[in-house]
Amino acid sequence: MTDDSALAHVAELQGVEVVHLRRVAAALRPAVLPGEAIRVELSRVGKEAGQAVGYLDDGTMVVVADASARVGTIVDVLVNRVVPSSGCRMIFG
Repeated sequence: MTDDSALAHVAELQGVEVVHLRRVAAALRPAVLPGEAIRVELSRVGKEAGQAVGYLDDGTMVVVADASARVGTIVDVLVNRVVPSSGCRMIFG
């Protein structure tokens, strides 16, 4: 079991079964698609003017436009975009 991609690759080449923690985490993330509504607690102001940021239970960052005044509250967010990045994803709403 590892979260080191290089180590996992070497082990696989040597015929050792590997449980890659990042792959497990990615498989367990709930699917969120544009157009869906999600509920999130906004915990801080975002980088851009008017943005607020919250996190899903799995650690996924949710950036919400025009919501900086709602920091500290739980809001329903309409998902506009889901952007995968290395090891995680970001949701915009």
